[in-house]
Parts: sequence; C-alpha cells; structure tokens
Amino acid sequence: MIKRGDIYFIRDTRQSIGSEQKADRPAVIISNDRNNNHSSVYEVVYMTTQPKTDLPTHFITSSALRTSTVLCEQISSVYEERIGEWIGTLTPEEMKQLDECLTVSVGINTKAEKEPAEMESLRQQLAEMADRQQVAEKQAKTYKEKFTQ
Repeated sequence: MIKRGDIYFIRDTRQSIGSEQKADRPAVIISNDRNNNHSSVYEVVYMTTQPKTDLPTHFITSSALRTSTVLCEQISSVYEERIGEWIGTLTPEEMKQLDECLTVSVGINTKAEKEPAEMESLRQQLAEMADRQQVAEKQAKTYKEKFTQ
C-alpha cells in the first residue's frame, strides 16, 4: 500500500515548462492514507538533489537514496501507473517539516499566525466594552441624581 510520507520514483513523459520539476525523479506522497486506499491518483511533491534557494516551502531529507530538497510548492497529482520503485519513507521529524512546508505552500494559517490577529480583536472588543461601561455609569449617575432630587 502506498502511504503518506513514502518516497517513490515517479515516471513521467510530459515536458516541463519554466521551473517546473520534470518527473522521472523521486517524489514524496502527500495525499492522505484514506484517499490513498481508495483512489488511483496520488498527490506528490517532487525532490531534487540540485542546490535550491532556501524557501519556507523547502526542507532537506536524508530518507531518499541521496540527500535531497523536498519542493513543497510544487504539488502534483499522478496516476498510479506512473508510480515506480519505493525509495524510502520520511522520518517522523521530516513528516513534521513536510506538514509545516505544505501549510506555508497552500497558505493555511497556523494557530501561531492567528494569535496576534485574535489578540488585536480581543483588545478592540475590550476597549468597546470599557467605553460602553463608562456610558452606562454616566447614565446611572444621572438617574441617581434625578431620583434623589
């Protein structure tokens, strides 16, 4: 069974354009195992041994035949017939790196990124509540004065 985090050799005959990675190279399976059990199409990110710019969508793995950079910004779908030989499997630490790089690549906000925005929203709500409390206290003082008169 093909599993998430496995590294396979991907066969391809398509021509690459620009900086796309041409297949006939190793790739990491990134699709989830439930889909992998029921589908004949797998999501992958390709790997390269060539030096690459250090990007938040890249990480280095030693789980392949050679130390390689995993390019998480280049997600591709491949049909099962293009999946060749098994090469290896990412370590648990590399799986964490994979998840972090994919999160950046597809623009999913992590909790750490949301916290400053959530804190600012809470500050604004607190300030609004403090303003309303001051208005209510002034009204209460006015009513109390009128009542005592």
